[in-house]
Amino acid sequence: MTSPDLTAPLSSGNLQLPNRLCFSGHVTNLSDGPFLSDRHLAYFRQRLSGNIGMLVNDPLPVHPSSDTLRTKLTLNAETTQSFTALTKACQSHNVKAVQQLYHAGAHGFAKTSFHPSWSPGGAPSLHDQDTSHKMSGEEIDILIESFVTHALNAQEAGFDGIEIVAGANMLFEQFWSPLTNPRDDRWGGTFEKRMTFSTEVVERIRKTVGEKFIIGLVMTSCDGYPTSLSDEELEAIVSYHDALGCIDYFSFSIDDDLPENLDRQLDRIARYRNRIANGCLRVAGNVTTPERAEHILHRGGADFVGMTRALIADPSLMEKYRSGDRQSIRPCVGCNQGCIGRRARDYTVACLANPSAGRELRFPETVPQAKAPLKILVAGGGLAGMEAARSAAEAGHHVILAERGEELGGQWRLAGLLPKRSAYQKLLDWYRYQFQLLGIVPLTGTEINRDKLQASDFDHLIIATGAGPTKTGFQRPLPNRSVLPGVHSENVYPVEDVLSGITPLDKTTNARVLVLDDIGFRQGIGTALFLANLGHEVTFITRHAIPSPETLSLKDHEWLPAKLTNLGVTLLTETLLLSWNNGVAEYGDSASSAPHSSRFDFLVLATTNSANQELENQVAETPLSYSLAGDCQGARKGHMAIYEGRKAIMAIHCGDDKC
Repeated sequence: MTSPDLTAPLSSGNLQLPNRLCFSGHVTNLSDGPFLSDRHLAYFRQRLSGNIGMLVNDPLPVHPSSDTLRTKLTLNAETTQSFTALTKACQSHNVKAVQQLYHAGAHGFAKTSFHPSWSPGGAPSLHDQDTSHKMSGEEIDILIESFVTHALNAQEAGFDGIEIVAGANMLFEQFWSPLTNPRDDRWGGTFEKRMTFSTEVVERIRKTVGEKFIIGLVMTSCDGYPTSLSDEELEAIVSYHDALGCIDYFSFSIDDDLPENLDRQLDRIARYRNRIANGCLRVAGNVTTPERAEHILHRGGADFVGMTRALIADPSLMEKYRSGDRQSIRPCVGCNQGCIGRRARDYTVACLANPSAGRELRFPETVPQAKAPLKILVAGGGLAGMEAARSAAEAGHHVILAERGEELGGQWRLAGLLPKRSAYQKLLDWYRYQFQLLGIVPLTGTEINRDKLQASDFDHLIIATGAGPTKTGFQRPLPNRSVLPGVHSENVYPVEDVLSGITPLDKTTNARVLVLDDIGFRQGIGTALFLANLGHEVTFITRHAIPSPETLSLKDHEWLPAKLTNLGVTLLTETLLLSWNNGVAEYGDSASSAPHSSRFDFLVLATTNSANQELENQVAETPLSYSLAGDCQGARKGHMAIYEGRKAIMAIHCGDDKC
């Protein structure tokens, strides 16, 4: 059988899609209380314009016992009209609209719901310290009716279907698993009884909404986690529910973004696919490029694929892919800073690579054309400068981009040298391609200063000179020590110098290296792994209780502990470096504690950078028109740099900085 192309239509029962691409369900937090907001609708309309086949709206809790969302998005008679605006937009683009429903079972969030979490067996939450309430038979009936009511509300709002989050150890899976369902009544015990709750839900939904309404079941493949159902159990569950004849599609996710692990996971998912006789299969999760989507389809398992992050990064991905202009697709680099990371903190959706994501009303996907084109000089070729230059040229301005170094990319280029961050290079490649299309010829090796400004002809200057290492060894728990004693001695280097290859560390092996991390993000622990991969004996010292806590919400800790162990990195957590004396490090848990000492060959600093303000200081007292973007205003993360690069150009259009 010939496998379908990503652009090919899907025709199977209720699934009549113009192509095989689904914008998967995810939390945006863009709603206006219980209503879909104009901002929310603008976000989805932008993705609809890119020729997708299905759109899944933000997940909705079906009952207060499972409310995990800050925004309180609700689908009922009062809010239906705001949802109808979305479904009508989907219809106008021939896109199937699906509403995602869920109940988290034991893992509800009483801090926002002010309601005990309901579960089959009263198990403790795995997400916080709370214990759930074991449901009575009457309460189980209430939840079944809640699923049915929400499905009916979705139909009345114009949705073509609903999908239920059944995996991820949520309520359905808690009923399915003997680990979380110890009941001995009609809802638990034997395999068939553990299937009773989900059977009742889907059969009653089908009876209520009729045969022409899509019903999907989102499941989780066996990932080795202690609560995971085994492959054999999942195969049996899929087969059981498929035989009900109520499910239009089953969805499984890829839980690893490494290319070498993709086929292994697809082979596992194929086992579930072989148990589906009546429905279709969607594969989602880590589907970040059209090429990966095609590979998933061409293996013959999936009928269609789900993308989230890739379509956040570039809503026109499918349109560009269909036209053959694949280099123009703005890449998802898997950093998770704007999407998954912000969701974990209950912020609104955003994207590092795409500053328009979630801001479509203020930042159009295509920068508006300037009424009066200007000559714009951009000083600095890091993320902020590159985005400012690209946006300015897209708006019709004449652009000169000057970078002091010999390569574009700044801190981002160095970050791409860290383990598991090679995808960062894709974003730099995209900018280079955009510069070719827009006629921008970057002037590398060119530093902008007062003399060059006086000799230049331009209307507006954008200063995007970034930030650089202070080399002071400052640690936040010791605010009265601005400089680490001994830090200015030999063999002390910031991580930027290590990654730039200008230290002896890439020319030697087996050196004893101490990496001091005060920031808690990727540059510290990433450099430690980078050095361990070079064969050095690395000790990592940090004030934090765990290495790299700022990446907990970015999913790095799914692989980081094992990697540290395998490379033999020694961890000194909740520890301060008190002094460095010609290779002897003194450290302890506070400035007043009795210190320990160890000898090392090198000290590497992952500490606070400072803004490069030299150019700003030179022009501040002149009549030159200028604005600032990125880390030259204060060292932060990459998503702020790109956002401010775009904002600088939009402010020229608006006449102020409120865009």
